[in-house]
Amino acid sequence: LGISSSVFLGVLNYGVVCPAVGTGPSVLLTDISMLTALNLMIDIQNPGATGFISGNYDTTKVVVDDAAQINIFAVDPVNVGIGMSLLGDIYQGTTIDNQQNITNLLRTESTVGLITGGDLVDDGGLDLTAEAGNGYIIDGMGAIKFVQWSDTPFTLLANTDNFILVNDLGNVIVSNGFTTDPTSIYLGRVVTDATGKRFIENLKFTMMQYGNKIEEYLTYALGSIFTNGCTVTASTNIQRAVNITEGLYYFGTTKFVPADGNDISFDQYYRDPPSSWTVVAGQQVFINGFYDNNSGTLAAVTAGYYTKHLLLLVGDGPYQKYFVVISQDQYATLLDAETADLPSVPTYFDLAVVRVASVIMQEGTNAIISIRDERPRIGFAPSATSGSAVHGNLLGLLADDHPQYILANGT
Repeated sequence: LGISSSVFLGVLNYGVVCPAVGTGPSVLLTDISMLTALNLMIDIQNPGATGFISGNYDTTKVVVDDAAQINIFAVDPVNVGIGMSLLGDIYQGTTIDNQQNITNLLRTESTVGLITGGDLVDDGGLDLTAEAGNGYIIDGMGAIKFVQWSDTPFTLLANTDNFILVNDLGNVIVSNGFTTDPTSIYLGRVVTDATGKRFIENLKFTMMQYGNKIEEYLTYALGSIFTNGCTVTASTNIQRAVNITEGLYYFGTTKFVPADGNDISFDQYYRDPPSSWTVVAGQQVFINGFYDNNSGTLAAVTAGYYTKHLLLLVGDGPYQKYFVVISQDQYATLLDAETADLPSVPTYFDLAVVRVASVIMQEGTNAIISIRDERPRIGFAPSATSGSAVHGNLLGLLADDHPQYILANGT
């Protein structure tokens, strides 16, 4: 059967019928319009049928055998909200030669979840309403399915956790456990006692701009995170300078690969009250005789006291840069310096500006005392101390009542 020109069919009992008789026919109907059918407008019963049908008709009155290789493109003028309907695989490409089948990508691999609505509303006592909403789930065949529901009032179970979700039929139900399963849309939890609600937890799993929400979570909840590298050690060429290895860190989904460097240069920062900062560019050695007492000028460190400076980094390539925020206190013991808070930093040292290490100095000692790892990492590893650069400094030597030590030769 082939009709390739515009055809208008008025009031019908049946429209196009292909019975399950004989060899499957080829059906080619283009630009066919059907006004009304008392029964079905298109009824393809033969599993061997092949072809293409396009036109304007009520898509709720179309039945096609699952085995039939029939492609359908329809504009539905009857059912508000349906618009265009497509049956068959979707191929896309910039040319005929490179087009690819993207049907499964759209039907099975897309993000699913809530689009709108779904708030849980307290109706008093054990009564609750799940507000109307809609979204997408994965159905039992592994394909995306659109579901929608109206306002749904119901009574919660007493003395338990009530997990509220929408199933693949578009029904709001109470489940016995938390789930992220894509075959349902999770709306939240309500914990009850014997007569009422202890709390309502609106915890909707939405799909709107999901990638942006992941980026928001990564940037605001986790911030900059190192995966490896950027280990800082004392320089062997210049006293009180440092070397750094190549590294890799992320801010959100943006990856930075800072290069390694020896005797690195940095900009030095200290506070200029009430809210400014003094910047000294192009520094290479860490100061050991001064600290930031918030007076606007650096103050001399008490003889033998310790300071704790903070090294930071931003970017990679030509925009890679280091900063050092000067210690904002002085400490009588090395232990005090190691356990002290890090210096506060300018407010604009956020986003992809990341901590690397704290460097502990001692007044009167022309060497770095210790370097502590301050890189933020998944697992939230605490600060770690490198070996001391001072040969005779045993960390913690004065932390008990045995400050003496004996040399290897016994003296």
